[in-house]
Amino acid sequence: MTYGRLLFERFFNYFWYRETPGLLWLLWPLELVYTAFVARKRLDPRVEPMKPPCVVVGNVTVGGTGKTPVVIALVRYLQSKGLTVGVISRGYGRATSGLLEVTRSSLVSDTGDEPMLIHRSCNVPVVVAEQRAMAYECLQDRVDVVLADDGLQHTGLRRSIEIAVVDKQRGFGNGHCLPLGPLREPAARIRTVDHIIYRGSKSQGGAYLVPQDFYQDSGQTLSLEHMLAKHPLIEVVTAIGAPQRLQADLEALGFSVTLRAFPDHYQFNDQDFVNARHAVVVTEKDAVKLPASVQGVWVYRTQMRIPETTLTNFWTQLEALL
Repeated sequence: MTYGRLLFERFFNYFWYRETPGLLWLLWPLELVYTAFVARKRLDPRVEPMKPPCVVVGNVTVGGTGKTPVVIALVRYLQSKGLTVGVISRGYGRATSGLLEVTRSSLVSDTGDEPMLIHRSCNVPVVVAEQRAMAYECLQDRVDVVLADDGLQHTGLRRSIEIAVVDKQRGFGNGHCLPLGPLREPAARIRTVDHIIYRGSKSQGGAYLVPQDFYQDSGQTLSLEHMLAKHPLIEVVTAIGAPQRLQADLEALGFSVTLRAFPDHYQFNDQDFVNARHAVVVTEKDAVKLPASVQGVWVYRTQMRIPETTLTNFWTQLEALL
């Protein structure tokens, strides 16, 4: 089933991120139905002042654009301003339902991988719920600001500020909505948000991931230089939205990479790590899902860097709402 899902993702991504949809033109009637449904939902965007302010970080395309690293970076930025921050999320891929607050002892299968990553990385309260308004209510008397990881299309959640994360390289793909293209909403939606964060590279002037180091649960940490000298050949095992970009980033650092990619949010098991020929590397998002029996895996630590002008503009708007 996992292999089939991976092939399914690759099939659609192949046609979504070309100039024309190709074979997917057969799905054109479904796109009309989908866009009509989205247009009806958008009649009430529910953008308004709130106490505490609710900041939604999302995107208009399917797949990994870097929303969660952006949320983590924004949490740390607001903490540096002396604010207490809470995060809400749907908890995509979790086995549970309803309202649940994430703790360090929670099972990732119960919370979802991204909420657990945020909680462990930032040590802030994180609440998951399908109805994110319920998650907001759970936090509203405990924090100064609530950040929603994803949720631009979740109109049941009122919000004070909207931030869209856009992959600068992939853009909006072929420009069509699901299932003909990767858009969750028509591309014009991007003009209605308060701030746009373009995920790219340092040279492109957008937000980008800065490599930090590699570490293991045992406490051992290696700098990028020492990791490259000790393990120039690595095997990357990952379940993220854009595994090829991760491979390219590591190869740009000098590593020779063998990539084993699983569907986004996939829950790992012991068999996924057997017969590895070289040092095994995972992302921090993957690390929260590692079975306890899996030892000796290296975690590649990065940090999202958001342009200072974007942060300043965001803070100016948010400060007026506090």
